[in-house]
Amino acid sequence: MHKIFIEQTRKQLNTEVLLPLKKEYSEILSIFNNRTELAENEQILSVLSNDIKDQYIKNGYNLSGYESIIEKLARYEALNEIVRNLSNHYQYLDLVYKTDMWENFQLEGFEKGYLNDNRYAKMKQSVYPSNEKNKQISPTPVETNKRTPAKSETQIQYQNHIKTFTENEKKFILYVLAEFHKGEKSILQDKKLPFTEFLMALEITKSVYDEKIFYAEPNSISYYTSIRRGIKLAPSGKSKMFLNSLTKKLDSLNFNQLQRLIAEWYTTNKTK
Repeated sequence: MHKIFIEQTRKQLNTEVLLPLKKEYSEILSIFNNRTELAENEQILSVLSNDIKDQYIKNGYNLSGYESIIEKLARYEALNEIVRNLSNHYQYLDLVYKTDMWENFQLEGFEKGYLNDNRYAKMKQSVYPSNEKNKQISPTPVETNKRTPAKSETQIQYQNHIKTFTENEKKFILYVLAEFHKGEKSILQDKKLPFTEFLMALEITKSVYDEKIFYAEPNSISYYTSIRRGIKLAPSGKSKMFLNSLTKKLDSLNFNQLQRLIAEWYTTNKTK
């Protein structure tokens, strides 16, 4: 039943809210979606109170209708969050429905994930008691003398290097990788990246993801718009410092072509 509700809510989000916003307020919607890239709450509030308002005036709208666009953005955000949480917690909510334990209903996120929630375990045991019994009578695994191999100093060193990359540095790497796949439209059409470096870059950036890319409209996801910012991911006025720091980190991980490309091409052509 709640699966139907998810689809109905998603349809309402796309047809009644998102499409009208994209059609009439595309620039404002883009600013609103990019607000999650700002680290400080004060900066996010600045987007709502200043940037969106400035764009609204720039587009020629009368301030008397400003509250209306804020209400539309609030509705868009609310429905987006409802769809996201319902989709992410599908199994949990399915058990709530099957057990009729509506006192366990929860729409917001779970601090440690719903799989670790005691309510989930109790509802699952109620719906699938045979599975829980099988777990209880299953033989205890025999302990062995096998131990997890200790990490070498080299492995620890490289893992520590990878941890130094910031979120925006990882997104910029993804932006560069995307340029390699645009063909003739790419600004890097005459450049080549070794397959080994491509896989290494994916390893560094694997923590940058948003599960909404699987079910939400692309233009409604800040994940896409933030990566498309490219060099604008760097702090204002500090693009060269940002690139220098990034290339040093790439060099420490034996990226030859990627760090050279960023150091030479982007520095001379995109950050003047």
